[in-house]
Amino acid sequence: DGPDGELRQFFLDFVYQPTRGVDGEVTGVFIMGTDVTDHVEAIEARELLLLELNHRVKNTLAVVLAIARLSAKTAVSIADYTSEFTARVEAMANTHDLLTTHLWTSATMAELIALESGPFVEQGGRVEVTAERASMSAETAVKVSLILHELFANAAKHGALATPHGQVTIDFRAAEDGNVLEWREVGCEPPAK
Repeated sequence: DGPDGELRQFFLDFVYQPTRGVDGEVTGVFIMGTDVTDHVEAIEARELLLLELNHRVKNTLAVVLAIARLSAKTAVSIADYTSEFTARVEAMANTHDLLTTHLWTSATMAELIALESGPFVEQGGRVEVTAERASMSAETAVKVSLILHELFANAAKHGALATPHGQVTIDFRAAEDGNVLEWREVGCEPPAK
């Protein structure tokens, strides 16, 4: 098929019916073929999508279990556990929403930082971000968003965002051996003695 003679695969559905003469005797065979390529390809695409969805759901549930265990390790009360667990799962859900807008292909560090800083920072420039536009895979974005959530949560509880004038500076850039995320907090209160 095509001007260069490239091969394509087609799926055809054939119906065979006898043709009969005036006396009822079979005189031949009538053959009709219908191109069902689009239908077969749609079924294959649906099966592939279901396999991918199953894989993503399993990965998501594994992350939720890890979040539950982490929250249990650090919580001092049931209320504390509930709050930490809920916040972590919401962070992951927000990242899933972001990735859905990108059809689960990728996200940028700037998008993730903006998403994760929201619950911890009121308007007013308390988070300064310098981030190269490099994108990361969806799987990496979920992991990075959880790391960012933990950094922001700790800054809000114990660091620069726990004080009225503290500031977080984030610098994300590519390096020869991978990406570098530099997190600096200014204006932290000294720890209580």
